[in-house]
Amino acid sequence: MVRHALILFSGAGLMALAACETGPGYANDPRRAWEVTAWATARPDGLYSVRTVTVAPDTCYAPGEMRSAPSSLPGTIELQTNVIRAANGPCQNYYTDIVQDLPAVRLEPDDKQIQVVVFADGAERNRLLVNIENLEPLAANYYPRYDPRDPRYVPPRYQ
Repeated sequence: MVRHALILFSGAGLMALAACETGPGYANDPRRAWEVTAWATARPDGLYSVRTVTVAPDTCYAPGEMRSAPSSLPGTIELQTNVIRAANGPCQNYYTDIVQDLPAVRLEPDDKQIQVVVFADGAERNRLLVNIENLEPLAANYYPRYDPRDPRYVPPRYQ
């Protein structure tokens, strides 16, 4: 009788732990390391604001420099984002969002897209093209912290 109660109790404990899972967890996270999301916002003064969100593989990474560079593609400006390793000690082993902003980018009249290149640990990690051909300038104040295009502010999907 005691043996069966112990088996039932441990089974109930496992079911309770499975029900308490709030998110996908590190092993089931649908994102991949060095995945990048970027978007541009046209400002009323003719400049563009660019934000990138890069998925780093652990918590030791931090945002670095973001700069403009010449591109080999016609009608494209290249933005190079550097993600630096900020800590050498023990890191927490879960994906971290690295947010980088470039608040004022001046584009040529023939530029139709922005190419974002992510560098980390001395190597190129990812590339992304952002189309800016038909962006309308904002008429009101822009609050980038609450931008609905930011993947960190997407409401959770319940299954």
